[in-house]
Amino acid sequence: MQTKTCSKCGQVNPKHYLGCTGCGEMFEKEESGPPPPVGTSQEILGGQVCPKCSHRNPNTRAACINCGTVFEKARLQSARRREMLDGIAAEQAVQPASGFRARKPSKAAALIGVGVVVVIAVAVTLVMVLGGGPPPTQFAGAPIGEGKPTLVLLHDQGKVDDMVQAGGTLAAEVQGLSVVLPGAPHETQKGRAWIHGRTSEEVQTASSVSKEHLDEVLAQLREAGVADSDIYLGGFGKGAQMALAYLTGDGAPTLAGAVVMNGVLPEGLNHQTNHLEKLADTTRVVLTHGASDGVISVQEAKYTLRLFKEVGMEPTMVVHPGTHAITPDGIAAVAEFLGQHP
Repeated sequence: MQTKTCSKCGQVNPKHYLGCTGCGEMFEKEESGPPPPVGTSQEILGGQVCPKCSHRNPNTRAACINCGTVFEKARLQSARRREMLDGIAAEQAVQPASGFRARKPSKAAALIGVGVVVVIAVAVTLVMVLGGGPPPTQFAGAPIGEGKPTLVLLHDQGKVDDMVQAGGTLAAEVQGLSVVLPGAPHETQKGRAWIHGRTSEEVQTASSVSKEHLDEVLAQLREAGVADSDIYLGGFGKGAQMALAYLTGDGAPTLAGAVVMNGVLPEGLNHQTNHLEKLADTTRVVLTHGASDGVISVQEAKYTLRLFKEVGMEPTMVVHPGTHAITPDGIAAVAEFLGQHP
């Protein structure tokens, strides 16, 4: 593994780390290099990679959901549609009807025909771009079904790219690890979100939709041969909250463990003491939190830790000198935790 030495304290770090694990000094961007490559897994979800920004998109998309680049396949389909419609219009214009003499269409009619073709082509393209389909899921590490363990990692609100980079770093650090990075099902003004809403009813409704999406992700993992006992569910910020809400909610599966980065047990999302007790025997938990987190205080994280301990669990908690951000210390703690998977 390639390394680099911190100029401030002399600590040796993996080359792709953003900062020093010894003193917290952030490295220059040109030193850090690109994150480990994010791969794909056709066994779970297909997709097409944007040639401009490399974002993985559902096959139903005609343009990249991340940068808006129109895919070549969509261009060709649109061109074929236009050719077909132009051909039909031309045939109708030159072929005489029975008993009648063909007339050359007027300029106004020709313009109207072209306008109709353009409107149809644009409308079809918009339907393809804005249409449905699952949120984009990205992958890193070992191929799905071959890796052990498998980590499903949920991003914070609007922070998809941050989690993709963290997933790539973890995949490089933990031998045999498969990382699944699903996109949240809700579009908000601040980006994709797992949990959102102004009232408790809205939050509950949004989390229920997110739970159904996670049910589908886990079902696809099982179809690919991944056992629940090898699956860890986690995330950062609201992604971590969604992970805990899912694991402690009604009808939740018993997975290998939970990875909680700067997150806490959310209020009002069906977590109850008896659900925590169900996890106590089999589910491992690691919590990492920035001591200076101004969004979710470390005191709230310690309260979540206490709730787990009250039902007999022995979670690992690492408080690092950071804020509400993914840090090298937090990633190192998660990597060590996953590296101990039985």
